[in-house]
Amino acid sequence: MTPLGRTLDPARLGELAARTVAAGTALVPTLSVHEGLAEEDAPDLGQLPLGTLEGPVMAALRAQWARTHPLGAGARRVARADRRMAHEMLRRVAALGGTVGAGTDTPASAFNLPGGGLHRELELLVAAGLSPLQALKGATSAAARILERPDLGVLRPGALADFVVVAGNPLEDVRRTRELRLVVRGGQALSPDALRDTAAAHDVPAQLSSSGRVRAAGPGPAVPPGSGTP
Repeated sequence: MTPLGRTLDPARLGELAARTVAAGTALVPTLSVHEGLAEEDAPDLGQLPLGTLEGPVMAALRAQWARTHPLGAGARRVARADRRMAHEMLRRVAALGGTVGAGTDTPASAFNLPGGGLHRELELLVAAGLSPLQALKGATSAAARILERPDLGVLRPGALADFVVVAGNPLEDVRRTRELRLVVRGGQALSPDALRDTAAAHDVPAQLSSSGRVRAAGPGPAVPPGSGTP
């Protein structure tokens, strides 16, 4: 059986990418789904946020992965062909100025870790040909445009104050997004260690206010969404 990826016609791919961009359609390649099935060896999840977590949720995920990952040679070739198709399309769509989003479909496929899997997706997008900046936009501002949510994915007055602070510069190495130092949700600063402990205990997280907004300098109410600088 010849892997489908070897028979891809570059002209047809170019046409498909051009039509995708012309239609204003976003591409979300979900490389994590293909990666989890294409490779025979299990990846090391230990470097991902929550990758070393134990407990009933992780036990259930590992049981699911154990059922999903052992594929026959034919099925794995198809997964590799799907991965190649996704790589070829995302490079073409990005080169034409189209929108590429970062998504994981977690917990679909195998070894697709909820939460931490998005950090792996960023790495896969860069390995496939995007720049770190393009990959980061795929998980922030581009994702917000796909969802038609101008209050997400940006830091400006009026936007939801949801962001993370990391060590190092992810524009130089996108894997630095994994080095979390602070999580801010709805304007409330949260410790990654505290969040990890909560997840490990499998407790219901405290209700966090979703009304926190990025405030302009000085006192006064938040600026309405859309009035800040993109």
